[in-house]
Amino acid sequence: PGADASPAYSPDGRFLAYGDEKGVVRVVETAHYAEIRAFERAQREPVNVLAFTPDGRSVLAGCNERGLWRLDVETGMEEVIREFAPAGPRARSTWVVAAASLRGGVLAAASWDAEV
Repeated sequence: PGADASPAYSPDGRFLAYGDEKGVVRVVETAHYAEIRAFERAQREPVNVLAFTPDGRSVLAGCNERGLWRLDVETGMEEVIREFAPAGPRARSTWVVAAASLRGGVLAAASWDAEV
C-alpha cells in the first residue's frame, strides 16, 4: 500500500499499521493482510510517524501539522495526546519519532521544531 509514514508492526507481529496519502491510519492483521481498522481522523494531514505501544493495543500517530494521537486498535477510539494550535509558531511542527515504555507509563515523541 502507498503510505506517508513508515509502517509499524505490533510487538507480537500480529498487526501492521500504515498511514495513507489522505491521512487515514489503517491497521491490518498480518496473517491474511486483512484490514481490521481504519482511523479516519477529522484532520487529514499526512501521517509522519507511527509506533505501536508495547502491549500492541494502540498505535501512536503523529501528523504534519495538528498533533499526536493514540489510536486504540481494539475499540477504534482515538485520543489526542498533543494538539497544536492551527496558527502561530507551532502550526507547522512535524512529528518524526514516537515510542512508548514497556510498562505503558511513559510516552516519548519528538518533532522537527524540538517539541518533545
